[in-house]
Amino acid sequence: MYVNQERKVLMISYIFPPLGSGANQRTVRFVKYLSHFGWTPIVLTVRNGLYRYSDDYFLRIIPSSVVIHRVFSLEPARFEMCMRQMKSSLKSMIRLFLGRKLESIMVGTGDSSFISKVDTVSSGKNAFSGARNFYAKLMNIFRTYFFIPDEKVGWIPFAVFKGLIIIYKEKPSLIWANADRPSGLVVGYLLKKITGRKLVLNFSDPLTLNAYSSFDRNSLRARIDFFLERIVIREADRIVFASHYAQLDYEQEYPGESDKFCTIINGYDPDEFKQIRSYGTNEKFILTYCGSLQYFRSPEPFLKALEGLIDRCPEYLSTLLVRFVGKIDSENSSYFDSFKHKAVLHITGQVSYEKSMEYVFLSDACLLIGGTERWEMPGKAFEYMAARKPILVISYENQVADLVKKLKVGIVVRPENIPSIQSAILELIGNKSNQNYYKGKEKLIEKYSRKSLTGELAACFNDLLI
Repeated sequence: MYVNQERKVLMISYIFPPLGSGANQRTVRFVKYLSHFGWTPIVLTVRNGLYRYSDDYFLRIIPSSVVIHRVFSLEPARFEMCMRQMKSSLKSMIRLFLGRKLESIMVGTGDSSFISKVDTVSSGKNAFSGARNFYAKLMNIFRTYFFIPDEKVGWIPFAVFKGLIIIYKEKPSLIWANADRPSGLVVGYLLKKITGRKLVLNFSDPLTLNAYSSFDRNSLRARIDFFLERIVIREADRIVFASHYAQLDYEQEYPGESDKFCTIINGYDPDEFKQIRSYGTNEKFILTYCGSLQYFRSPEPFLKALEGLIDRCPEYLSTLLVRFVGKIDSENSSYFDSFKHKAVLHITGQVSYEKSMEYVFLSDACLLIGGTERWEMPGKAFEYMAARKPILVISYENQVADLVKKLKVGIVVRPENIPSIQSAILELIGNKSNQNYYKGKEKLIEKYSRKSLTGELAACFNDLLI
């Protein structure tokens, strides 16, 4: 649906290319397609932001006509990086000029050394060991109560100042603020209070109602976060969630604001799938998992099932390949370390988005490992569907499990049911050459194209201006 008059929207997001994150995909696709529905996006983001990795791919798919404003940010993490570099330099200088023997006399060795003590204080180990414990606690208190609403608080004043200039010059009709970092919501809130523009918030994941939060819900910091979230939600004109279950949770928490809530779920970008070349048949059956594996998303049930299956049927050592694409945290790494049949595993580590999609298209089926929250809706699920790959979902009941069953694009198994996971793997292998196996209906899958979903966001914007 097109509107006659071109309108502008100021889109605020800390996480934006070239910073790499799964959260990028939702924001970038909105930016990419809004102009198709009569809205001109103006992006406000950070210039010197710090994040786990970068990926230039998403910059390349943003239309050249989109104006991106980048502002400076005071990044506390840079100070910690400098401290680590200084510590490393001190070690090197001692070794170079004094020699190892003198180093052991002046600095000490093992846990009693000066360097070791510095390491211990900075990492918070040996939490009840005298002065080191005191400094570790002091630093933790500083991080918890100084970096409010989050560790990216240093970009707020610069973003607000630049946002005011943009609003004065460009006169956008709306402000859209991304909750990838709560500080982005604060920027949007302040700009609305100052300028009176309508404010739309984007919650890809819940904030204070997120069980994966690092703060205890009864702690002082959690209460501060609830207070700030409540203020921002009350001031906002519309809050858009990526999951219907997340919307339901917030309706229970904020019943007086529920008329502002709506859901626009994640999806896939059809343009990317038009350009993917056709791949031949694999000699082995390839099952691919894409995405990070963190403490709340464990591969243990799958690996346990796979190990037991190969114990019974060792021929799969030469006919099966399971590929894990993405970052794996230290806790989950231990499951791979203890896995007996490493010959069937291919662990790639972090790769670019383009490379991850290549791995998906090279696969015979895809693996999705869920967490424990019912609102979870990983964007990779839609890309698996658009690639027409059958999906093995290992998860408790949540929105992505509901969707996979509804669209008939895969098998859903609970994590504790090891025999059913093994049966699902065998079923996928047995249907390798079945072209219609769990492909889903194309017309139903097309509903989840990013372009169509951006049309829903544009309709939301239009409603606010009526």
